[in-house]
Amino acid sequence: DWLVCTALVSKDGQPTLTPRGPDIVMLFVPTSAVHFRDTWFTVGLRGTGSNHFRVDERFVPEELAVRKARMAKAPPSRASRGYPIGYFDFGPFSTAPVALGIARDALDTFHETAHAKTPASGTQTLAANHVVQERFARAEIAVYATRLLLYDAARQIVAAAAEGGDALSALIRLASASLAESTTEAVEATYTLAGTTSLYATSRLERCFRDVHAVTKHIALSYTHFETVGDYLMNDDLVMRR
Repeated sequence: DWLVCTALVSKDGQPTLTPRGPDIVMLFVPTSAVHFRDTWFTVGLRGTGSNHFRVDERFVPEELAVRKARMAKAPPSRASRGYPIGYFDFGPFSTAPVALGIARDALDTFHETAHAKTPASGTQTLAANHVVQERFARAEIAVYATRLLLYDAARQIVAAAAEGGDALSALIRLASASLAESTTEAVEATYTLAGTTSLYATSRLERCFRDVHAVTKHIALSYTHFETVGDYLMNDDLVMRR
């Protein structure tokens, strides 16, 4: 029934800047006030239907608006509060598990494929190939390790609660960016090892390949976190992006 518009605050036609980037406000509007555009023609995650939408000349009252600075802090303590951290710290936990799930699917699918497939001109299944075994083991431990990393970040969030601060935010971003790299590499390994099987649209590995490359484009999993967190670790100034 409701959508959230991420809007840039502007003055005299120019975006308003803060010490930590553009001034952003989240505006809650009813779906009846928006015009959807059929734009979601993508490499992966095609089933999500994440189309663009347009809102024309709509007044949004203050009580239905949230400023970027407020979203960086934990929501007020109340019975209905779902989590004690800011929006930007919570964001990765809505996207990172998707990448993990895709990687897990790719590994499980390849395990089944490797036992069923004997490559052309070969005499043994993929599962008996020593190179396949070694690379599959590396992919398995990479996904396992990155899952532990995400769980540990979540554990630290629970322990810190509303007192998180920039140090915890930096950890979450590093864990998210590292997870994006590890899950993508694991999926790519299974896609490659399966040979021509993964080329077809009927292959789950083909879909995993597309989907993992789509979900890791989200800002919450962006490789740019390595740079911005590195700057924070060196100079104690944490920004979302330069």
